[in-house]
Amino acid sequence: MRPRGSSRSASRGASASAGGRALQSTQTGQPPYPAVVHAFPADVRCLAVVGEEVWCGERSGVVKVRDAGSGHEALFQPDSDPKATRTADVFRRPGFLPTCMAKVGQDVWIGFNDGVVRVYHAKTKTLRAEFGRHTGGVTAVHASLPFAFTAGADGRIVQYCASSHQQVAKLHAPNSCSTPIRCVTAGDTTLPLVFTGAEDGVVRCWRRAEYGGPAEYRGAFPARGQGHTAALTALLLLRNHLWTASEDRSVKVWDIAAQACLRSVEVFGAGVSGIVHHAGEVLAKCRNGSLTVINATAYTVAGQKYPEGVG
Repeated sequence: MRPRGSSRSASRGASASAGGRALQSTQTGQPPYPAVVHAFPADVRCLAVVGEEVWCGERSGVVKVRDAGSGHEALFQPDSDPKATRTADVFRRPGFLPTCMAKVGQDVWIGFNDGVVRVYHAKTKTLRAEFGRHTGGVTAVHASLPFAFTAGADGRIVQYCASSHQQVAKLHAPNSCSTPIRCVTAGDTTLPLVFTGAEDGVVRCWRRAEYGGPAEYRGAFPARGQGHTAALTALLLLRNHLWTASEDRSVKVWDIAAQACLRSVEVFGAGVSGIVHHAGEVLAKCRNGSLTVINATAYTVAGQKYPEGVG
């Protein structure tokens, strides 16, 4: 399957001036924080950035691969068909919704609301594997090579070999805990731990399975009175600390060894929907579109930015 070219540079400027919306900072004279410089219309449920493409799982049930510069849907020419084919047709699963996706090595893994995971080659867009390991919808996909992980509304985590797509282990919490999981992250070989965030606001931890061995449950945190009071939405590993985001309008920093909360940062306006590390800062994206910038070493708010009309 061969991708067809697109005129990225010409459309990028036009789209930025027409659809971009700058964010305003509460701190004047400070270095500029990341801002929205380009926007395109898409009712997106989940997405993955793959090189110069954005894979979008849309609420209509289709998956579209869009050019990152223009937002236009990519066209592909299958080897067996000289006609251009829309990516929405290539990835369609009638009757089911894409719920999460992530780039895993050379592939893109897409989870659906019926518990099925599809694996596509990122370059050729060919289907490499399809399997179901969850009894509810797939809620999160995460890569920590050589492994990949999926989490589900059934409260289960499945660990895979990323290259062969074969199951390595199922990670279970004790006492038959089936609280739906919202997010999952995992460390590398220097920190071979897996963390999940669930709708009950609890972080749970496992030592990941190695080939031929089981995963080991390491417990749940927080300690009493330190935890989130609403569902967890995002996790981020930075060195030996775990950052957690929640719908309770807070971001917390945890000492992993002690399973203790080091700092809790309240964000502006609404529940936190995502966090990312950028240039020594942690950016917390809220559901009202605002952005809270947190110093990644001092754990203090460096600034807050709001879309036009907010704040």
